[in-house]
Amino acid sequence: MILGFNSVYFYFGLEPFDWFYFISFSLMVFLFVFSLVSYIHGLFVSVLYDLNVKSLLKHSYLLTIGFIVRSLLLLLIGFVYTYTLILIPILGIIIGLSGFSLLILVTLVSGYKRIQPLDEALDEEVKKILESA
Repeated sequence: MILGFNSVYFYFGLEPFDWFYFISFSLMVFLFVFSLVSYIHGLFVSVLYDLNVKSLLKHSYLLTIGFIVRSLLLLLIGFVYTYTLILIPILGIIIGLSGFSLLILVTLVSGYKRIQPLDEALDEEVKKILESA
């Protein structure tokens, strides 16, 4: 609700533009997205493990921090990849979007597969869900 109010307040310019408002609005949007991703990770962990609330919060925020680091790594490698495709256009025809999809798979998805208990529990949970459907 606060994010919605500040979005309307910032967008319609109820006050003249000020860098303080812009930075605080950007920070609030970032923290909102961070909390949403952490909430999803918390749901993800709570399905797989029986944890108390404190441990659940700690692990969900740790997974979110790891996800953000992997996302920043994806951005960095993605910029280099795009720059290379711009310099050598024939590579865009050869590897194009499939290379970018592979980059997303390696940087974002494989992070969860490296945690062995999480990988095994996730596979078991997916099998249970598929069998019950």
